[in-house]
Amino acid sequence: MARSLKWQNRNVFSHGVLILWSLVVILSLALLLLVSSLASYALANWRGKISRALYFIRVAGMMLPIKIASIRILELIRALGLLNTIWSLIPIYVAMGVPVAIFILTEFIRQVPFWNDLWFPLIFISNDKAKTVLLGLTAGAVKG
Repeated sequence: MARSLKWQNRNVFSHGVLILWSLVVILSLALLLLVSSLASYALANWRGKISRALYFIRVAGMMLPIKIASIRILELIRALGLLNTIWSLIPIYVAMGVPVAIFILTEFIRQVPFWNDLWFPLIFISNDKAKTVLLGLTAGAVKG
């Protein structure tokens, strides 16, 4: 008969370990969002000759599993002195999430109506109190 899982059986999941794991997840997510949001903003607003090639590299990065590079990653983690530590997982989690996060955030930033949305506010809103920020800034630039 299976033993019931009780809080007294917490030797594996003690408070210190849970706090440490939470810290690893929070740091990984913060670093992932920082790197991905900066790259996404640049890629969403840049229209150069290389931008299409970078798009395909991003998509390829999502298709290739990171496990292919396990040996090289192990060598890198050993060289950084992070082998056998919980902190070695932060760069791995970030590297696994960056291609997908950049893809999603880039498309989101391209769709944000604040950047290029003048057409419908210009047609539908004539009251100064209801104008969007971009419409107000554009009207102010035209007048002044």
